[in-house]
Amino acid sequence: MSKYPFSTWIYNPLSDFTPDVLEVWAHAGMNVPMTPKMYYGKDDPTSLIPWLDKAEALGMQLIINYEDVSYGDYIRIGAEEYERRLSEIYNVLKGHPALYGFYVGDEPDSAEELEATVQCYKINRKVAPELKAYTNLIGTMPRKGPEFFGGRTLTEWFKYFKEETGVQILSQDLYNPLINDISVGWHFEEVKTMVEAAEAAGVELWANMLCSGHDAFRAPSELDIRWQINVNAAVGCRGGIWFRMYDRALGNEYHGSPIDEYGNKTEAYYGMCRSQRRFTDHYGELLMSLKRQSTYMTGKDRGVYPMLTDDAHDLVKIDGYEEGVVSFYTAEDGKEYICMVNASMQFLATWKFEFDSEKCSVNEVLFNGTVTRPMENLGQVLYAGQMRMYRIDRK
Repeated sequence: MSKYPFSTWIYNPLSDFTPDVLEVWAHAGMNVPMTPKMYYGKDDPTSLIPWLDKAEALGMQLIINYEDVSYGDYIRIGAEEYERRLSEIYNVLKGHPALYGFYVGDEPDSAEELEATVQCYKINRKVAPELKAYTNLIGTMPRKGPEFFGGRTLTEWFKYFKEETGVQILSQDLYNPLINDISVGWHFEEVKTMVEAAEAAGVELWANMLCSGHDAFRAPSELDIRWQINVNAAVGCRGGIWFRMYDRALGNEYHGSPIDEYGNKTEAYYGMCRSQRRFTDHYGELLMSLKRQSTYMTGKDRGVYPMLTDDAHDLVKIDGYEEGVVSFYTAEDGKEYICMVNASMQFLATWKFEFDSEKCSVNEVLFNGTVTRPMENLGQVLYAGQMRMYRIDRK
């Protein structure tokens, strides 16, 4: 089984760190972090080899971030120079097992920038076909019209991107849950639309989640971090990347990041550590082996996902009055799974399972399915933001 990927944005320059800092990121639960910022013509790619070696020793891979080799530079310098720069960097690093892929850019916000992103991915596939290029999309993409997508719908654009480039992963800004309850509804609207478009095209969508307070967004608590991981995974996101790991003295509006501008680990760091590692230990590999079939909500109707009813499954009925997300998944062997998250940001919640014991059994799964415990028709209690998973075994 592959691991659920967790990454993070590092806005500091590479010179601020040594490769040993990867131990800090690994301890927090990262397995595919982005390298600190590098600049073409200034930072020698050979300086990344010790980073890749350290990452390999820690069981990590790295997304390489050269700020001057992005879709914006493609527009400015043209395809030939973009390919030359990318090839120059790749030829130094190619073949290293800890090399995940190259950063292509953040938040393309026009038809020109989207098309430049597509062309960059084409070049990445030509130069480094074994790697996974990475870019992050704006959260408001579901609200864009056809002119933004070159005359296409969002789903058609995802399919076009896939057909043209073989794109494997993309991420999307999903910061709204850290404003207020109304914006939680906006979050579900955006992630549902994007996940369904990505799934239709065969692309894995990562959630670009928030771990820094700024603007209208509050600094995250451990509950906020746990909620973002578990809810986004339950509704179909196939990875997560955090904005951003470090506060900086020159960005003093940003606050509450996992590591402050003085190098101190904050409460957000330890909340991230517990939340990511618990998720990875119990569900990260299992979820990556499953295919989402459907998603419902319980309790509060946000007008996005259908509300869970007795018709959702032929053998299992789930009754719950608290706000929750319930997704049904299937494995390659046909086994069926239920992924449930308490989507409240403050309240404990109980859901009651009912099933025909003559036709099936239901088992809670832990430690990625290596531990199971049989369940009878009992209430299941989840604390705020908690995930639990169950397997339906037909007789």
